[in-house]
Amino acid sequence: MARTARSRWAARLLAPLLRGLQEGALALDSRWELARLEWGFERGRLLQSVAGLALLAVAGLLALVFAGLATVVTWWDTDHRVMVAWLVCGAFAAMALVGLFMWRFAEMRKERRFAALRAELAADRDWIARQLRRGTESDG
Repeated sequence: MARTARSRWAARLLAPLLRGLQEGALALDSRWELARLEWGFERGRLLQSVAGLALLAVAGLLALVFAGLATVVTWWDTDHRVMVAWLVCGAFAAMALVGLFMWRFAEMRKERRFAALRAELAADRDWIARQLRRGTESDG
């Protein structure tokens, strides 16, 4: 009789722990699924970004070189050829600055990556902290 009472007491004592472990496993599974989904979106964004940058770099560079060359050749037989050559150079430098600012803006936005997962994990952390505080308050 004492043995069954002791086993029931142990089962009652371990039940919240087992329930907590089960809930933790379910929460971890859903967080893993969220991370996997967000990584899929991030991977697609990165691949699209790399492909777009490669195409932009090759085609843009060729277009700019030939546009600058065409502009200088057009003005070659005039008194303004030196000025036009410098203007073409200045236009390329201005475009490079615009590209630099665009890149910096994109870098500032990268903090939004995995925002949903970070928010969910922060909420989990807060919930666990509240549960631990509540548990220590009921013990004291």
